[in-house]
Parts: sequence; structure tokens; C-alpha cells
Amino acid sequence: IQSALDAALIPTQGSGIDKIALRAELDGGSAFVFALVVRNFLGSESPPFEVVVNRAAAPIPTISIAAPPTVRVRADSSVVLQASAKLASCFEGANAQIEYTWRNVEATDSDGVVMPLLDLFEASSGSNLRRGLELRGSYLSKNVVYDVVCVGCMRGTAVCGNATVQVTLADEPLSGSIVGGNRNVGEDSPLLVDACGEAFGDPDDPDAVLTYNWTCTAVLASSRAPFGRCPFTAPSLDVCEWNIGAGSLSSRFVYHFSLVVSKLDGEAVESSVQISVRPGKLPEVFIEPLKDLKQNPSKKLA
Repeated sequence: IQSALDAALIPTQGSGIDKIALRAELDGGSAFVFALVVRNFLGSESPPFEVVVNRAAAPIPTISIAAPPTVRVRADSSVVLQASAKLASCFEGANAQIEYTWRNVEATDSDGVVMPLLDLFEASSGSNLRRGLELRGSYLSKNVVYDVVCVGCMRGTAVCGNATVQVTLADEPLSGSIVGGNRNVGEDSPLLVDACGEAFGDPDDPDAVLTYNWTCTAVLASSRAPFGRCPFTAPSLDVCEWNIGAGSLSSRFVYHFSLVVSKLDGEAVESSVQISVRPGKLPEVFIEPLKDLKQNPSKKLA
């Protein structure tokens, strides 16, 4: 082996090639450790980079994963990674069965920090022992890349091949809107402008801290001419709703409530509603859920 490596060097230039092929040189061994040192024209050298090559006693199957090198999964969905195996020519026609096992072997964040590995049995509902791995995005962490390996072994033997794919959580935008949209309210009724709960959120960053910047302006209901800011005190930046007491609204005006919801990293989304005011107090309207999922198309809904 060493003679083959020495032959790859170019003594006259003091450098070597960046690729080398070994075949017969590996006969007679099962495990080999190769170290690569890169030197620049100033003579500075990199630390040795080691690669371990294990050679099986029998030709191994070639495992492939039908996916791009990096798969991005949405937090609210799942992805199916499908593996396949091609037997070595000497095993063709032998009807050999391949057993598949999926493992998460490494997880690192965007700064290269090692992160906890996935429990693939839980994250895939047990499909980690099948040819197709169904991985749910809700188990992935933001800005973490997971190296997932599929190992395929000929049944009853230790003759195995493997393939690797990287999986990460898709970056989705902060989104949402004020609950209820545009509406009419009565002068004698309170008003709740609500942006709490699931009204706003970032699917791939559900624990993000959100701030709420509220504004309100009014226009004359008769002419739609601008009137100015509303005579209400806006909530603080950490409050996701604006409560207006009964009797505070006037039918002379149409109120425009605007909201900018933002994250600490600067990502933001805007939403607004228009509130028209009617004299008195409007009746409350509710839509009751249907008692049965399936309905008789020839009967009226009561």
C-alpha cells in the first residue's frame, strides 16, 4: 500500500494528487487507516485527517437513498426516505434478502456544535427497521443537520453496505393574522383584538419569543377622511391582545388596528383589521359544530 501511495507523489514538485485508487493493494487486510496532510506553497501543513476503511470478506451490496444530499423537512409534515440495494454480480440470481436499519450517527448545529442524536424509532414510528424511513419534522430541531445512515445487510450475514443522507428542518417564515378579521361591533359592546395562541408562530421555531407592536388609527365613517390616532392606550410589546372597554367606540368612526409581530432575530410579519361600529349592542352570533360528520344530503340542517 505504501508503495502505491509513494507512487502518487510528484517528487519534483513536492506535492501529490488529490485522488488515489487502491484495489489489489488492499488484499490481505480488513481494516486500513489512511492519513492525509495538505501542504500549501508556503510550507504550512494541516493536521492529519484520518480515514478508516473497512474491507468486507465478501462483496458488499451497494446501498442507495433516493434523495438529494440534504433533505429539508417541514415541521408540520414528514418525509419518506427510500433506500434500495444492488447486490454484487457474484450474488445475482441468489435471491438474497436485504435487511435495512436506519441510524442517526451525528447531529451538529450551524456553528458545528455537537447536538443530541435523534431517537429514530420514535421519530419514525418504528419505520427505522424498514426499507423506507418515514421521518417526522416535528422531532427535528432548528438549525441542526442530522447525518442519517441506512445500513443494508444480506440476511443472515455480516455482509453490509451503507449510504448516508443529511436531514434538516426546513426554514419557514413567521406567519399569522389577527383573529376574527374585519368585523362590525356595537358601541355598547367591548372589543377584543386578539393575536394570542396559535394566531402567530414560526413552524420551525415554536419557542421563539414574539413581540407585538400595536397601532390604531381612525377614519370618519361618513367620508372615510383620516381622523388620526385612536384615543386608546396601546398594549405593551409583550401583550398579544388589545381590549377596548364597552362604550369606548363611536359609530362616527371606522377603526384600523395594525400589528407587527417580530422575533428577536428581526423576522417580522404584519396584520391588520378594520372595525366598523354600529349604534347600540349587536347580537352575538355563534356557529355550532355539526353533531355528525356525515349528513343526509336530502335533509335540512337544523
